[in-house]
Amino acid sequence: MSTSHTSAESSLYVAGFRAVLLGGLCAIGISCFYGSVFAGIWLRVSMWNGASLQEAYAALMASSGSPGYWMAMVSQALAGAIGGYIAARGGDKPIAYATGSSLVYLSFVGVMYINPSSQAVPFWYLLLSLVVPIVSAALGGVLYVRKT
Repeated sequence: MSTSHTSAESSLYVAGFRAVLLGGLCAIGISCFYGSVFAGIWLRVSMWNGASLQEAYAALMASSGSPGYWMAMVSQALAGAIGGYIAARGGDKPIAYATGSSLVYLSFVGVMYINPSSQAVPFWYLLLSLVVPIVSAALGGVLYVRKT
């Protein structure tokens, strides 16, 4: 039995891989952008209220309920949904492509967590940061399917 693929099947695999990769890379870029914007706004407001830069950074991630954690989670959800939507546009399996894009994005999240300069995060945040991108990317795929 032959396992060779036809030219059309091969081009579908390549298109699917490109869609997943593009969606995941967009999610990474969006997350970095929104995370920087949210952190910048928080730091600026804190400094306008009289905090030094060091105090503003410390307050950003001071406790497990701090605004920094929630801003980062919102940015991950937005990035995952947009990346999933973009990946879903890539072919015949939109939900699979959207979910696949979240795995590309999660590779970035993993690298950020194993970075020696990263700080310890609460367990609930670690768990959510692994689940939220997958769910939001799948929702981005569902949005694309409903739109078409």
